[in-house]
Amino acid sequence: MGWISLPGELALLVDPALPELTSEVLRWFEDTASAAELAVTVVDAEKHVVAALFPVVSI
Repeated sequence: MGWISLPGELALLVDPALPELTSEVLRWFEDTASAAELAVTVVDAEKHVVAALFPVVSI
């Protein structure tokens, strides 16, 4: 799930059983947001979401 606060903030929660939805929600956010700079808030316990945002970082 994602909640957008326009122009460019997203609160993101994704079911751990469906981690592939993370990239779909992020694409939706990029297509919908109007700000030049975007911000995403996630719960640090959702390692699957953090990994999708920062694929190179070891968690």
